[in-house]
Amino acid sequence: MRFQARHLHMPNCLFGDKEPHPSAHPRFRQLRQFHPYDASRVLGNPHILFIFPDEYREMANRVYHSLRSGRRQFPGLKPLFGISIEKDSVTRVPSFSLPADPDGCAPAYEGAIMQYLTRGDKPDFAVVLCEKSPRTEVASTYYCAKALLASHGIPSQIITVDLLSNDQRFEWALADIALQMFVKLRGQPWAVVPSPGGGDVVIGVGRSERTDPRTGQVARIVGFTTCHTAEGVFRAVDVFVPKGNWSDYLSGLQGSVETALARAVAHARVPLRLVLHVTKRFSRDEAEHLEAALKSVSRDQIQYTVLRLVDEHPFAILDLNHETMAPLSGLCVDLDPRNHLLVLQGRPQQGNMYRPIPSPLWVTLQRASTANVDMDPLVQQIYDLAVANWRGFGAKARPITTHYAGEIARILSAALAKRNGMELVEQIASKPAIREVPWFI
Repeated sequence: MRFQARHLHMPNCLFGDKEPHPSAHPRFRQLRQFHPYDASRVLGNPHILFIFPDEYREMANRVYHSLRSGRRQFPGLKPLFGISIEKDSVTRVPSFSLPADPDGCAPAYEGAIMQYLTRGDKPDFAVVLCEKSPRTEVASTYYCAKALLASHGIPSQIITVDLLSNDQRFEWALADIALQMFVKLRGQPWAVVPSPGGGDVVIGVGRSERTDPRTGQVARIVGFTTCHTAEGVFRAVDVFVPKGNWSDYLSGLQGSVETALARAVAHARVPLRLVLHVTKRFSRDEAEHLEAALKSVSRDQIQYTVLRLVDEHPFAILDLNHETMAPLSGLCVDLDPRNHLLVLQGRPQQGNMYRPIPSPLWVTLQRASTANVDMDPLVQQIYDLAVANWRGFGAKARPITTHYAGEIARILSAALAKRNGMELVEQIASKPAIREVPWFI
């Protein structure tokens, strides 16, 4: 059996000069030279709250001075992003110590945060120093602190003690920490040059479910959408909280898509094309509510396409003409007109391959408003959006629509696991202050 394969166009990035630059070049160097794409909404002197136990005081001082004055190649927050971090704009939570029982760490942090917030002094941003925990441990300090702060409309940056204990790793990570702070303070470090024929508005759809341990049935569903432009610029995240049944979830999905489209119309013209990225099968019921959302926003017919993006599958792509057998980034294999495999992070054009052979992304056309869908520009758009990942200058190439959805799901799962979980999630959903901020990064 033979399949057709081709290499997609390498995406180009846009920075402050609004000129295209090859995405294969180091983005940290490009950003320093050409400046951020858009820093017009960033607070120049934000009020920053530091959250750490007394045992980490020395580390907190090191973080503060490193962000303010820079270290090695990192010049500091102000030279790189225009953000001042001065003593008079920095505070910390009331003094507290780490408990002897590790299970008490998250409650200790939460208690210190709430004690500070009850004073009525709300910061613009929070920096949290805590122990590293597995990504699957939803009850960790990392997720609990992030969810609690988000419920009060405060974006946060988590820095682990594991990272701070290794001076060399911390120096390398400083630029990524500053980048994440910049985007959570409403900055846009770079965008991508959009490929024609993709979508004017791209929405990622996800949900987080809580299962009843006694019955094994889904007890709660929390849905969310992330909205992006074709340039990969983050617009908003909308969290909706159904009462627990599928019908409520569908209504919440419809309302969330309506909100995202209405916001897109406010920013520009009525979009002619809407692309949805999902990680689970998109049902007929979901499609009906999607079409109802489109009709409610615009009288003009808006074309839509739903694509399913999956990381876990039985497929592998090997390049037998190369000693590493790793394919180049941007290789696309057409399995059939509806199914495609896309290598997002293959071997570099130059240099050696230092990571395992990457698994391709499986892209499937689930639904569309038209019978004939040209998948080529849609797959190219996925490749473009993988370059728009603002989690780090060398972040793993994954489409931001589904990659960000995974981060949101983990944070909401941590919130749902708590006794007041639904109240916490409802507070996150109701906070307009963080709706247009990628607080989950």
